[in-house]
Amino acid sequence: MFFQEVETERLSLIFLDASSREDNARFADFFIADGQDYQNYMFGETFYDGLESAEVADIFSETKYLDDLIGRGEKSDYLCITLKGSKEIVGIVHFYRDDHDRSRLSYFVLPPHRRKGIVSEAYNEAARQLENGGVFPSYAEVKISNTASLNFLRKRGFKVAKSVSRLDTLNHSSPSMRGHDLFCLKRG
Repeated sequence: MFFQEVETERLSLIFLDASSREDNARFADFFIADGQDYQNYMFGETFYDGLESAEVADIFSETKYLDDLIGRGEKSDYLCITLKGSKEIVGIVHFYRDDHDRSRLSYFVLPPHRRKGIVSEAYNEAARQLENGGVFPSYAEVKISNTASLNFLRKRGFKVAKSVSRLDTLNHSSPSMRGHDLFCLKRG
């Protein structure tokens, strides 16, 4: 859809094939890595606690989870981040339009790979590809407690437009944001 696979200096930004058993297993490894951190990020809670990667991969295959996530084999708006030469997924970059049709580019990197410039390299490449196609990510939401992400977005021209109380986020469309104080940021 919006992205193309690419290699940067240190990373490979790749698509997954939802029909591939290997890709389901790779995403299952990522999904349950590091104390279920990605699950908490995506859903605000942990699923598949105590299951092995192969069991989660079976669930993904049976439920077509990756089909729904990555767009049924079409060019996806989800790019998986791997270190160059590795098959291990260490993060994701995801483009979408929110409920108000605002362009958003979200990102997630597993904790052991943070503070190493991986998000910067992946985000910059994804944003470059989007902007070359005439799409400009212009909106973001960040938990007030996430100063690293807030600083990251500020360096890319985002400014705090408003803050939102945790009481006003109880019905947020993203479960990971529910019940948290947020900053809403705009670029431009």
